[in-house]
Amino acid sequence: MNRLSLVTYAVILFSMSCNNLENEVVNNSNENSAINKYKIASDEYIIWKARHMRDTVDDYVSKLYIKNGEIIVSNNIIKSGFLSVDVGTMKLDKELPKNLIKHLISPGYFNLNAYPTIKYDINRVSNDSCFGELNVIGIKKKINFPLQVDIFDDHVRARSTIKLDMLKFKLPDLVKTHSKQNREEVKGPNNFIYIDVDIKAFK
Repeated sequence: MNRLSLVTYAVILFSMSCNNLENEVVNNSNENSAINKYKIASDEYIIWKARHMRDTVDDYVSKLYIKNGEIIVSNNIIKSGFLSVDVGTMKLDKELPKNLIKHLISPGYFNLNAYPTIKYDINRVSNDSCFGELNVIGIKKKINFPLQVDIFDDHVRARSTIKLDMLKFKLPDLVKTHSKQNREEVKGPNNFIYIDVDIKAFK
């Protein structure tokens, strides 16, 4: 093999090596940027806790079941998603007073007939906090809260306790109650509720 042939052979080997390396980088990049979707099952639920203005303990503790939901994960980070809660499932709770359920699903509160679900859209999750938008009776508000997330190959687990001011959503009867003077003396429901979240979503 003459010198020219050796040079040509070396160039061919170098070119093949570069192509293989480029393909390897592209493949690794595709693997690292893979997007995984996790579905939230309908048997998952959140727990809500409410009390009257003058009380120091929760008067009502109940469940609301998830209608549907999805969590999008890329590079082991939640990128987006949503959670839709079925308001009507509060009627399944035998411990809640029937007159309370009737009131909560009425047009004065959650207006079940017009708005059967409450939806939270996840915009992003970073630094152990979730940033998104909550839609209650057609009113959307940016709601952020601390969130503990565990991501596995087959599922995602999300946990949080959220303090939520329901006056933000202008529930008619709640607004009427809290528009009175001497708000601290109001006998009606506290505008703040607590929501405990511990849900799983599966591929």
